[in-house]
Amino acid sequence: MQERVPVLANQKMSLLHTQKDGRDELHFSLPSILPRLPQENSSVETESPMESTAEEHGSDEALSNDRKPTEVTCKPTDVTLSWENVNVYAPETRNGFEHGFRRHILKDGCRSPSREASGRESARSFISIFCVFQVSGTVRPGELLAIMGSSGAGKTTLLDVLTFRTSSRLTTTGVVRLNGVSVGGDTLAALSAYVTQDDVFFSTLTVREHLQFQARPPPFRVATPRDVGLIFAHSHQAMVRMGRELGTEEKMHRVEEVIAELGLVKCADSLIGTPGNGISGGERRRLAFASEIVTNPAVLFCDEPTSGLDSHAASTVMGVLRALAGGGKTVVATVHQPSSQVFALFHRLLLLADGRVAFLGDTDSATQFFHDKGFVCPENYNPADFYISVLSVVPGEEDDGRARVRHLCDSFEKVQRVLGQREPPFVSPLEKKMIANALAGASPYRVGVTTQFRALLWRSTLAVVREPLIVKVRLLETLVSSRVSPTRNSRLARPGHPRRHLQLVALIQGLMFMGQRLDAEGVLNISGALFLLVANMTFQNAFAVVSVFCAEYPIFEREQQAGLYRVPVYFVSRSLAELPLFVLLPIVFTLPTYFLIGLQRSASKFFVALAVNILVSNAACSFGYMISCVSSNMHMGLAVGPAVIVPFMLLGGYYLNDGSVPQGLIWLKYLSWFLYGNEALAINQWEDVDFVDCHGFNATCPGDGPAVLRMFNFDKVIYLR
Repeated sequence: MQERVPVLANQKMSLLHTQKDGRDELHFSLPSILPRLPQENSSVETESPMESTAEEHGSDEALSNDRKPTEVTCKPTDVTLSWENVNVYAPETRNGFEHGFRRHILKDGCRSPSREASGRESARSFISIFCVFQVSGTVRPGELLAIMGSSGAGKTTLLDVLTFRTSSRLTTTGVVRLNGVSVGGDTLAALSAYVTQDDVFFSTLTVREHLQFQARPPPFRVATPRDVGLIFAHSHQAMVRMGRELGTEEKMHRVEEVIAELGLVKCADSLIGTPGNGISGGERRRLAFASEIVTNPAVLFCDEPTSGLDSHAASTVMGVLRALAGGGKTVVATVHQPSSQVFALFHRLLLLADGRVAFLGDTDSATQFFHDKGFVCPENYNPADFYISVLSVVPGEEDDGRARVRHLCDSFEKVQRVLGQREPPFVSPLEKKMIANALAGASPYRVGVTTQFRALLWRSTLAVVREPLIVKVRLLETLVSSRVSPTRNSRLARPGHPRRHLQLVALIQGLMFMGQRLDAEGVLNISGALFLLVANMTFQNAFAVVSVFCAEYPIFEREQQAGLYRVPVYFVSRSLAELPLFVLLPIVFTLPTYFLIGLQRSASKFFVALAVNILVSNAACSFGYMISCVSSNMHMGLAVGPAVIVPFMLLGGYYLNDGSVPQGLIWLKYLSWFLYGNEALAINQWEDVDFVDCHGFNATCPGDGPAVLRMFNFDKVIYLR
């Protein structure tokens, strides 16, 4: 007995945002942001997975969700995602992992099926440690597929494979297809969107500005720091996500539609802020969805979309996904411990256990499958909790737990093998041709370099202007030993304070070295003050960049993987946005220090010293970017930075004479900006000094400026090196 039911791809829904008793509520209605599909195609039918069964494989056949080919009319938004024989593993020897990294990333979710089957291994053989083993599946337009499993089951790993985000240290095999056409990472990124588990945004942007960054820039205007707009005039170029095919008004209308449909109207002009000090957690999660669906992708991947949310917010978020799937999108999400209300929103369910498939099919069929295997879900019990408890391995009962998991996985694998579920899903030739044509012209970047640069320069400028605390971090690095995080409450930083802090440091140094005379003691004191200028320019900029960029890196990584912009464009725009800061801070620091110390009172000498400090500041910032890129987080960067800076500082020509550097380390001194900055400042100070008062001092006192340079082994001939 077969039942014909409408495909969910054509049950189009959207969200209507209302408020009741002070709480946000979302209701489903006809969408405007979702694909507008022809009405005549709304009656597409497919076979129901529920079917009368035979004796041996009766229940198994009913649960296999086998779907026979049906005649369909291809719509441009219909994309069937399938994957076949996906494996993720890392090699292991008898004595353990080849690299410690694998032990960290594999945790307890990866094990060797071959070892468990054989019970022993060869002393010289390599054993494959599988995180995901022989996983195949399909999700069609209009379906919301939930990937569930206990901790370490391989949920996120599988999602990483499907989106081509796995670590290069892991080996992956298998095929990912869109409408039956094999795809790679770049082409998939052009036709899909990925919502990460962590909601990371620029806290200095409003919700509307964040979405406009995905669409196109607003016109430039300068008022208060909160109202700073784009640097260039109003233009019809697109921003980084939406391509050139849409006009300016269409893109802005699209942004407003997304804001309305996802219930973000009331916070549209509010600063995103940081968690706990900005928009709410549910609004942040809906904003993450809005960022991805503004381009109307055909496939949407979500990693733990309900993580960290209360039950009401989780239901709201999953309602968003259900509505998106109802509009014809293909939605895949990993979910951890959903409530029964959330579980009821899923169309299909993929259960993983020890990296293997324990079940794949309709949610209604899952209960019957477990029932036929001897695991009966109690009445009024959350099915999701029941499935996870059955598939979990309890400490102290490892043997029984793994035997139970192996039995369920083997049973479902037998069902797949009998019914041929691992064959690629049927896709009409028209659908294959459609996706092949799309992939032929697909590019990981939706807009050109110029548009990427404009968008990034606008956003970076807003981040610098609206977050004075970033400036404060740079200025306080030389004043206090503790680090100030740039992601803290921006209200703690009031305009005007950073400059006074910098002047305080400069005044302290100037007062300590004030009024130096041109005698033997003055030579040493002035030389120390010049070196301290270089050191201050280094530390206050290098470590501030580490603090700021490490906090921003997750955003950069997510957007770069999504193909929003190229890495060089990001670096150039970020540097240009901060260039006024790189120039202003050395001026503020050099101005009081230079004249208090009593350096040469010449305009040309002052501006040369100022230019040197600006160059040192930029070199230190570049070093900070390098440390940030090789560090996994801010704490590691702040720990690694000093260890790398100290050798360069020792080779700066003050602590260790330039002519006394060991032969094996001579090459290293040419990498030290301390040396170049200190030498340039020393030559600028001493090359024109004709007399040094040596009265009352021994014969080692330098008699003039050139003698001072010779004492430090500095050569003005190579002043411009």
